[in-house]
Amino acid sequence: MDKELSLGRKKVRDVQHLLVKHPTLVKAGDDLDSVCASIVSDPKTRHVYVVDDNNKFLGSIRMNKMVEYLFPYTALVEQGTKVLKGKSTSPDATHASDVMGETKLYVKESASLSEVARIFMRERINELPVVDDNMVVTGQINFYEIIIGYLNDKKGDNQ
Repeated sequence: MDKELSLGRKKVRDVQHLLVKHPTLVKAGDDLDSVCASIVSDPKTRHVYVVDDNNKFLGSIRMNKMVEYLFPYTALVEQGTKVLKGKSTSPDATHASDVMGETKLYVKESASLSEVARIFMRERINELPVVDDNMVVTGQINFYEIIIGYLNDKKGDNQ
C-alpha cells in the first residue's frame, strides 16, 4: 500500500517529461478516412483527440469506435443491445464528430496519478489527453507513464 500512496500522490506534472508530447489530434470536421489515417500514422495510438480550430479539446475517438464504424453490422451482432443503448456508430457517419465519444474524458497537470488510474480503471481505457486551463491539449498520459514513474521511484530516480 505504501507504493500506491507514494505514487498516487504524484501529479501529472511530476511525470510531464514522460508524457506523449504530440498526441494524435483531428478536427471535428475531418472525414473518417483521415481519422483512420491519423490512427495508423502512429502504431501506439489507441485514441485520437478531437479539437476545434483553436486546438481546444472537444472529445475522443477510441480505436474500437473506428473498428465499429468499419464493421457496423458485426458490432451490432456482437454487442447487441449495448450498441443500441449507447451512441452506436452509424454506417452513415462521415466526420470525426460523428464517432466521437459522448463522455469528454481528460486530465489536467494538477491531477494526481491515483486520479488518472481511477479513470483508466473505471472507463477501461489506458490513455487520456492532458489539457491546460483553456482546454488546449498539451499532451497525453497513459499507463506507461505511471509504470515508469513507479520504476523511477523504486530506483530513486526523479527523472
